[in-house]
Formats: sequence, structure tokens, C-alpha cells
Amino acid sequence: MKTLNDVAVLAGVSKSTASRALARPELVAPATLQRVVAAAQQLGFVPNRAAQGLARGRTGIIALVLPTISNVFFVPIVAGAQEAAQTAGLQVTININPLTNPEDIARYQRLSQEVDGILLVAPHTADEVLASLNSRVPMVMIDRELAGFESVSVDSASAFAELMVGLVENGHQHIAYVGGPENSWQNAQRIAKMSATAASCAAKLEILGPYPPSLEDGFAIAESVRETGVSVVIPYARDLALGMHIKLRDSEQRAGKDSCTSGDELEVVGYPTQPMVQVDGLLIGETAFGLLERRIAGSQDAPSVLRLPATVLWT
Repeated sequence: MKTLNDVAVLAGVSKSTASRALARPELVAPATLQRVVAAAQQLGFVPNRAAQGLARGRTGIIALVLPTISNVFFVPIVAGAQEAAQTAGLQVTININPLTNPEDIARYQRLSQEVDGILLVAPHTADEVLASLNSRVPMVMIDRELAGFESVSVDSASAFAELMVGLVENGHQHIAYVGGPENSWQNAQRIAKMSATAASCAAKLEILGPYPPSLEDGFAIAESVRETGVSVVIPYARDLALGMHIKLRDSEQRAGKDSCTSGDELEVVGYPTQPMVQVDGLLIGETAFGLLERRIAGSQDAPSVLRLPATVLWT
């Protein structure tokens, strides 16, 4: 196996110069860099990125901290971050931490000593807890905002408001919003935006919840939502929508109604036959990693607060 010393000898430079050329090419004269790269290619030498990182005081690893692995919303975010990190020559480690108690905070602090940066998904953690985190490395929040912190989120509130306007234009005047988990930052943003939109459209908006965004909870609350007398319901997440649809369709079939033609059917937004809000999770992960990579490289710019658009799909 060829070594860095073999590359240096063939290129006619010192071992330290060869190392610098392969790790920090901007610090080496173009002619020297060309000789070192040519020698490495001729010998089939592949630099050890981990060793290079340790030499610069880095691990080559970033952490993606998630509150749970049960929420499918996080899957494309993870994929987007991993793909971007791989392109940059870094590895992503997944860490499950809801940040709900002192031990969780202690685990987070230990993690921050073992990685180059952290992508933090903490949608339900209290602001004061997040503000108290003493991260030793750069950190970017995903899908929530907090003053003084870098973040990437989705403007789902505006999409939900757009959805409401369209439903009102289609004849719905009494609408329910089935809210997500307690303390959810996105849930609070949506409620504020939808309430303002309902007032401007002269529509009645029922705020229900909070509820966990699960199929089981959608199934459990479906009948109570029907009893509110609304004509359409906008759930916080698609799993809630699917659970409600299954329960309502089952109830109608048991009652001998045709769920496709029943005039008093409660419409559930987010199920494939109804409009839905689409979020590009891959883009969220890629964008968040881009901000983190910039910080790891030493950027001292003011924290960026990015809101990516969500799309309303009318079926």
C-alpha cells in the first residue's frame, strides 16, 4: 500500500508539503500542487480523511439530533443531510434525543464534544431549554426558529392559510384544524396564520387538539371531530388525516352509506383524494447542512434564518 511518504518522494517535495497539498491545496503553489496530485494519482494514493480531520482538530462527523425515529417527516430530511454531507466528505451520525430532561441535556453536551457540528430537530422543546444549550460546536436548528440561532424551517403556516382560502372559495364556511403536539413551534405558527385567514374570509375555524401526529390518534378522534358540525377538517399531519379517513369511512359503511356519495360526508384534507400540503424534506436537509458546513469552515456572519416554501397540491 502506497503511503504519503511515497507521494512526497515521487513529487520531489517534503512529506509535510505533500500533506498540505492534499489537505489544504489553497496553501500550496499551483506547480507544487500539480506535481503532488499527479504523484498521488500515479501511485493510487487515497488520503485518509479522518486523519486529515484530526490533524486540523476535526472529526469529520456531524450529528443529526432527532426527537424520535417514529415520525416519517424526518426521513427525507435525514436523506438530504446525508447526501450533502457525503458530497462534502463528511459523515452523519443520527442521535435520538427529545431534550426533555436534565439527562437529555447532558447527553447533548457530551455529543457536542465528539462531532464537528450539530443539526438539531427539536420541534417541541421549550425555548428556554434550547437557549440554555451550551453547544461547543456550530449548530443549526431544523423546522423551528429561535432568536440568535441559525435555522432552516418550512413556511407551512402560509401554505395552510392558502389551503383555507381555497376551501372557503369552494363553499366551506365551517372548518376544523386538528392541531399537532403540545409545544410544537410549527403548530403555533399555523394556528396564528389560519386564525387570521379565517377572520379575513369570514369563515368559522375550530381549533382542536393538541394531538400526537399518529394514525391511531386520527382514528380515535374522528367521530368527535364530526360532531363539531364542520364540513372539512385540516389535520396537522398526514397520519392524522389517514386515521380519520379510515374511521369515518368505516362508520359510514357500517351505517349503510356510500362514502363516495353521502351528502353529509366530512372531508379530510391530506388524504390522497383531497388537497394536501407538500414539503420538500430533502431540500430542508441539504439547506441545513449547507449552513452548518459554512459555520464549521469558520464563517462569522450573523445567524441565517431561512424559511423554505411549502406547496399546496389541489387534487
